[in-house]
Amino acid sequence: MRYGLTFEIEIYDFVAQRGETIYSRPGDYIRMMLWAEKNLDKNLNEDVRSLVTNYATAYIALQREGRVEVLGLPADLSFDNIKAMADRFSVHVELAKKDSLPLAEQPR
Repeated sequence: MRYGLTFEIEIYDFVAQRGETIYSRPGDYIRMMLWAEKNLDKNLNEDVRSLVTNYATAYIALQREGRVEVLGLPADLSFDNIKAMADRFSVHVELAKKDSLPLAEQPR
């Protein structure tokens, strides 16, 4: 089995001074892309856009896990709330490697 568009997300909380790794799911990526299409300026600097979409992917994954409120994040995803999130958290997003996923690969 292959995992398309599953991301390994390293999050570091500067306030709590701790980090963790979470995994997004393909549905998180779909939701992020739909949000970005609707909410981000098409002329936004490419680097800033990439950074914002990484934070949005992390936010949506945390939201799916029911952890947004636990972490003290706002209930809604907005450009301003992502900027506030970026003041507190460092987020590194990359495609999940086959051997890093929490589920074992099953032969077909």
